[in-house]
Amino acid sequence: MEDKQYYSISEVSEGLDVPQPTLRYWEKVFGAEIPSMLPHRSAGSTRRYNKKDVENMRFIQFLLKEKGLSIKSAIEHIKAQKGKHNSGDKIAQFLAGIRAELNAEIKVCDAIIESGRQAKER
Repeated sequence: MEDKQYYSISEVSEGLDVPQPTLRYWEKVFGAEIPSMLPHRSAGSTRRYNKKDVENMRFIQFLLKEKGLSIKSAIEHIKAQKGKHNSGDKIAQFLAGIRAELNAEIKVCDAIIESGRQAKER
């Protein structure tokens, strides 16, 4: 698949080697349980898949075809993964706060070192 902002259902179907009706069915079944799995729609109700939507469809394909999960099990798996991502986001935010504090401390230390160098040079 070429790198674009949006893809049509035919492009996604061809890229994943999945018939268009199968994609529509997955959207219906998974979208009913997990609305974030639905692709965006244009004003004319045309499906517009972004990169995340394509990855969602690829993940569904993996769960159903490669892992052999039932649709119900795949939905449960995705819901469980989303819960983990949310807690992961909180951890990432916490770590980003720590990083900001450490960077501030490093700047203070650098300033102290620099002032010591300048004092030595005098």
